[in-house]
Formats: sequence, C-alpha cells, structure tokens
Amino acid sequence: MESAMSCAGFVVNLEETVTFSNPTKKKFELFAALLAEGAEIGRLTVHASKKMPVTTALSRLCGQIFNTSVTATRMKLEIASLPYKKFADKVPLMRNDYISAVTLFENLMVPEDAEGLARALAGNRSLLELHISENRLGDEGAEAISSALLGSGHPLTSLHLDQNNIGPRGAKAMGTALLRNDVLEKLAIIRNRIGDSGIESISAALLRNRSLSSLVLEDNEIADTGAIALGKALTCNQGLQHLSLCHNWIADSGAVGLAKALYQNHALEMLDCDGNQIRDDGAKALADAIRHNMPLRVLRLEENKISIDGVKALMEMVMAKQGQSVVVMVGAWYDNQCYAGDTIF
Repeated sequence: MESAMSCAGFVVNLEETVTFSNPTKKKFELFAALLAEGAEIGRLTVHASKKMPVTTALSRLCGQIFNTSVTATRMKLEIASLPYKKFADKVPLMRNDYISAVTLFENLMVPEDAEGLARALAGNRSLLELHISENRLGDEGAEAISSALLGSGHPLTSLHLDQNNIGPRGAKAMGTALLRNDVLEKLAIIRNRIGDSGIESISAALLRNRSLSSLVLEDNEIADTGAIALGKALTCNQGLQHLSLCHNWIADSGAVGLAKALYQNHALEMLDCDGNQIRDDGAKALADAIRHNMPLRVLRLEENKISIDGVKALMEMVMAKQGQSVVVMVGAWYDNQCYAGDTIF
C-alpha cells in the first residue's frame, strides 16, 4: 500500500497522520475501510465543519475505530480548544487499546475533570503519553493524576502538566508518585508555581527513583534552595539524563549546589539553566565540575548575568576536555546588558 493517499476530503499518511477536513458520515465510512485494509495511523486530527461539530465528529470517529473488528495500530489523538465536558463522555480516551498518546490543550479542565481522567487512567493499559496543557487542574488536579501513577500495571512513560496553576501541594503529590512509580520516564511541569518547597518534594523522590530520565521544570519560581535540593538528589540519582531549570530564579549558590553534584553524578547529559540569575561564581563552579564530569554534553546558560570572565572559564573548561564533545551556550554581560550575544562553543 502506498505511504500516503487522498480520499474524499481527508489525507492519510499511513506512517503519521490522518486529517479530517469537513467530516461527513461518508468520510468516516471510507476511513473505516482504510483500517480494514491494514492502514497504520500515527496521529489523528479532526477539523470541524458547520454540518458536523467537533464533538460529533470525534464521537463518530471513535465509534468507527473502536467498534471495528480490525486490530488498529496505536495512534495519537489531539483535542485542542474544546471544553473537556463536551467530549469527555463521548470519546473514550482511556477506555480502549488503540490510543497511545492523548494531548488535551486549552480544554477548560478543572480538578473534577482530572479526577475522572485519573480513574480511567488507573485501569488503562495502552496509553504511553499524556499531555494536559493550559488547563485549570491546580493542586487538586495534580493530586488526582499523581494518585493514578501510584497504581501498578499502567504503561504511562511521559507526562506533561504545563500551565495548570500547580503549586507546592501538587508537586508534593508528584514526588510521592515518583517514589513508587518505576515506569515514568519523562515528567514536564512547565510554567506552574511549584517553588522551592515543591522542588524539594520532587528532589526527595529522585533519591530513590530510577526510571525518570527527563525532568523539565521551566518557569516554576525555583530559587537557590530548590536548586541545592536538586543538587543533593543528583549526587545519588544515576538515572536522570536531561534536567531543565530554565527561566527560574536560580543564582550563584544554586548553581554551586548543582555543580557539586556533577562531581559524583555520571548520568546527566544535558543541564539547562537558561534565563536565571547566575553570575561568574556560578559559571566558574559549573565549569570546574564539568571538567571532571564525563557524560555531560550540553550546558545552557543563556540569559544569565555572566561576564566575560565567566565565559572565559567555560571556554577553558571546553578546551580542557581534550576533544570530548561539549556544547556550552552562554551570553556575556557587561553593565547589566548582554554585549556578547549567545556564544556557542
């Protein structure tokens, strides 16, 4: 079968995407026929029409997929800018064996919606990725999702909870989940407000967790206390490979705390501290530590307050690595203004 085909108003890329434009009953019947022929669908996108709103289209689409006797390839489903309550009961996001990833973006989800989703997630055996972004989960919603992660048997490996107004209480729940969960590999909590107390809870979990390889904590009001707690966790954790702390409030003492961990940590490959308050002392401490750290390959320090002296220390570190590939991204500051631009070496 060809890798792509056009059929009555929707385009099918058998390796990646199915896009329905102006969906009709006839198009869904044709789509079901494609499934019967063994089409492999990677991602579904449905565009509404005046004749068929998105909720009706999704409901009918899921009916075609989930009621067919054909074993469909796992697929990814994205639903954006549609209130969750309008489709939650009509689209069985978690009650099937076909969807491997769900993205819910700007769906006006509130804590009670997260609780229902969590109950379904606890019994799901096919979902690998869950992205809930720009909703209203809050701490209660984060606690509900975290409770689902405490169960055994589910395969979820990637969880994004970006821009959901999650605070320290929600982060504490995530930390509790990480203590017992040995499946989750990537956790992103971007643009929330977990703060130092929240990151301390997650750091405590990292002392024991061995499955998490990527932790993204961009823009979360994390300052030096939180960075130091993370540093202590990294001295013991040998599973985390990617740590992003960009656009927080970390200054030199926090950078020094992270640097101390690099002397003992042999797993971290990428550290992103872009957009913090790090100056020369922090940059020099990181440079000295990376001289002795073999795995670290990428260090990002753009939009900090590092002068040319700090940049020189980082450059000397790269030269001392004797041919080992290290990428450092940094901007040099003078009189509180970045004058050297972003430097990559």
